[in-house]
Amino acid sequence: IRAGEAVFDRTSIALGLRHNRPSGEGDVTVGNVSARHELSDTLYLRGGFGTSFRLPDAWQLYGNDPCCTLGNPNLEGEKSRNLDAAIGGTARAGVEFTWEVTLFDREVDDLIGSANGVRINTENTVDFQGFEAAFSAQFTSQWRGTLSYTDTQARERGSSDQVIGIPEQTLKIGLRYEPQSLPLELGISLVDVGDVWDDVSGGIGRVEHGNYSLVDLSGAYRFGPDGRQRIGVRIENLTDESYASSLGRAFV
Repeated sequence: IRAGEAVFDRTSIALGLRHNRPSGEGDVTVGNVSARHELSDTLYLRGGFGTSFRLPDAWQLYGNDPCCTLGNPNLEGEKSRNLDAAIGGTARAGVEFTWEVTLFDREVDDLIGSANGVRINTENTVDFQGFEAAFSAQFTSQWRGTLSYTDTQARERGSSDQVIGIPEQTLKIGLRYEPQSLPLELGISLVDVGDVWDDVSGGIGRVEHGNYSLVDLSGAYRFGPDGRQRIGVRIENLTDESYASSLGRAFV
């Protein structure tokens, strides 16, 4: 349900409700409400509250590769409540500039994680708190840049340790070039990942494996009526950075 423009002056409100009946997991009903208010033509406020759930996937349930974390067929689905509030706007100072800063607070019950090499449901509620700042700039009709930074504290209640697999900070920078006179697209992006922790079996415990940066290069050729067809190519990890996506324990 969404309010039309004639209902509130410069304010839009939306509500949603979903009922799920998955086999073997029980009925789940989730909902959300969101609103946006235009303070002026260049400034707005946005917020939302909702609940959600996520079922474990097949790998988390039945994964049985000795190299990796083993699956657990007794996993329950994750249930969460989330709240976010944002302020954003547009500006023009030689270039067209948009920005948004978002604060978020989420609570997750039965978060799917791992311990001693096996998938588990986290015993206590996990709190996610942090902020995201996102910016974009249209330098010219052909050049566009984006930048975003996310800071996340993910803690199980009663613990000061960051949850396994959740980066504490993430920085993303992108630059795209789309010439109007040529059917081409070029782009370069940087992702910088902060501290990330993993749980290694055999009594080793928590090990940090983050703090790396990846650079990707992409390009595309458009053709056909109105450029609707597209052939793209992407070179990932352009600088050949060595990093660990996850950590485990094995025997030769």
